[in-house]
Order: sequence, then structure tokens, then C-alpha cells
Amino acid sequence: MITVAFQPVASTTPVSPIEPPSVPRDEPSSMRTRLGVAGMVVGGVTFAGGVTYGLLARSKWNQAKDLCGGTTCATQEAVDRGNDLVHEARKRGTISTALFVGGGLIAGAGVILWVTAPKAERSVVLVPAASTSSVGVALFGRY
Repeated sequence: MITVAFQPVASTTPVSPIEPPSVPRDEPSSMRTRLGVAGMVVGGVTFAGGVTYGLLARSKWNQAKDLCGGTTCATQEAVDRGNDLVHEARKRGTISTALFVGGGLIAGAGVILWVTAPKAERSVVLVPAASTSSVGVALFGRY
């Protein structure tokens, strides 16, 4: 019969903790992600500009209606002033529509770029680990 006895070895040098292996880090965001976010911001600002111009157009239209009572004007000056206000309202309405639609398209393209951008890879590393008192494996990763 063979008997094997293990005795702990006294060591005066401290055991260093296990260092995780270097896991390659990818760029947290791709160019597509950055372009997507930029598109959403620019599209949102453009969309907001469209809403603002729409409110300004409505204000001019209401001024024209108030000037002539909604149907007819009393003097030629009022007709001329009303026509100028209507012209301004239509011009601002056209700008509003262009900004509104353009902002929506730009923001939509930004959302598509952002959603379809590649995501950071998940990586897991399994490493053997040993010390003076134990043996095992260590699991390191990024999720």
C-alpha cells in the first residue's frame, strides 16, 4: 500500500491575485451609430423648426382674418395689408412643411442607422487559475 501525504508548504512570499487576461476592447460605438444619433438630433431640430414656422404661419393667418373680420375688408388699405399677411402666412407655411417633412425624413434615417449599427461584441474568456491553496478556473468577460 502506498500512502501519499500532502503538507502545506510555508511560503514567505505573498501570492498575487489572479489578473484577468486582456480582453480586446472594441470601439463602444461604430461610425453608423454616431451618424444615426447625429441624424436623429439634426432631424429633431429640423422637425422642431417646422413646427415653429407652422405656428408663425398660423399667427399671420389669424392676423389677416382679424384685420378684415374673416370675410371682407372695409378699405383698400386693409385689403392690401391683409394680402401681405396672407402672403407671409403662406410663405411660412411652405417653409414649415419643408422643414417638417425634411426633419422627419432625416430623423427616420438616423433611427434606421442607429438600429442597424453593429453592436459591441460579447467576449468571455475561461482561464486556468492556481494558487498555493487552490486550483480552478476563472471566468472573465464583457457583456
